[in-house]
Amino acid sequence: GKPTVVTFGTPLLCESKMCGPVVDEIMLVFEEVGKEEANFIHVEVYPTRDLAHPAKPFLQWGFESEPWTFVVDGEGIIRARLEGPASAALIDQALRPLL
Repeated sequence: GKPTVVTFGTPLLCESKMCGPVVDEIMLVFEEVGKEEANFIHVEVYPTRDLAHPAKPFLQWGFESEPWTFVVDGEGIIRARLEGPASAALIDQALRPLL
């Protein structure tokens, strides 16, 4: 029933080099909001470090690029969809009304 921030990105192997910074920005929001108020999930795109085998959720969602960040309300409805770079301020702006 809590809002959730989900990011798909692989800081180590990201082609755009934006995944690590986006994960850092999400961590800033997590530190301010906390796990009691919202869920924060990072989906590693290449958990085996093999670029030929992306994670099943990455494929199921139909992604062809990364990073992607979603802010989902407590009922499971996607309220913000952010492709590429996402700042802590932008993520926080999408999340705050849902808390």
